[in-house]
Amino acid sequence: ANWAVGVTTRLPQMLLSFFVWVLSSIFLTIDYDRVRAFLLRQVPENKRPLLRATRNLCRHTLLRLLRAYLLLLLITFGELCAGLGLLGVSAFPAAAALIAAVDILPVLGTGTILLPWALIAFLSGDLFRAVGLVLLYAVISLVRSILEPRVISGQIGLHPLITLLCMYLGLQLAGMAGMLLLPAAVMVLVQLQRDGFLHLWK
Repeated sequence: ANWAVGVTTRLPQMLLSFFVWVLSSIFLTIDYDRVRAFLLRQVPENKRPLLRATRNLCRHTLLRLLRAYLLLLLITFGELCAGLGLLGVSAFPAAAALIAAVDILPVLGTGTILLPWALIAFLSGDLFRAVGLVLLYAVISLVRSILEPRVISGQIGLHPLITLLCMYLGLQLAGMAGMLLLPAAVMVLVQLQRDGFLHLWK
């Protein structure tokens, strides 16, 4: 009830923000070249190579980050297919695809579906499926916690320890968005340092 009241009270502001975002996107798309040229003129000539390098690095780093999370999504989907198939779930590929899709959404995860499903199975007297779903959730969470820093570090070129630290700090500072973006931002800084545009450390 509190959640519904909160959403209702924020609805006008959300609609206004969405309307402004749509209009801004339209105007920016129409005059993209003019806006880009204006902003570029505000940057000193000697800083423009740094700006171009940063833009290209951000684009490539975000693409590699998306590729890393796609790989994690496929791994989760495979685990779900195997686990749900062993538990005798009908149409388990479709169920695995749905749960894996929920897993990539902010805040939500496989536990959003697997744990309530296990509780329903337990209350229905299906102890085998209830225990199996809980174990499946535990295995997926363990594998994800082990692989995520390594997969992401492999894609964006950071040491797994640095990647794990950035993910933790990003999560504490800005939630899921911070956990996704802080490693990419640090990778951009590292690459700019390697290319000689920045001199932040020795």
